[in-house]
Amino acid sequence: KILKANIPVRQLLKNNNIPFWEIAIKLNIHESTLIRWMRTPLPIEKESQIKNAISLILNERKYM
Repeated sequence: KILKANIPVRQLLKNNNIPFWEIAIKLNIHESTLIRWMRTPLPIEKESQIKNAISLILNERKYM
């Protein structure tokens, strides 16, 4: 069985029903770039950027 990289980040996205494209928009990158990043363990900096984008999205949803 192939184990996927970045399980905690993937779980965070799944649990909050956030698609990759929504994160990509916040990071101002293409969705395919984000998908490529997710294939291998993320450097701390990129993981932080993704987690910040998740927080932004969740905050925006709160006020909708």
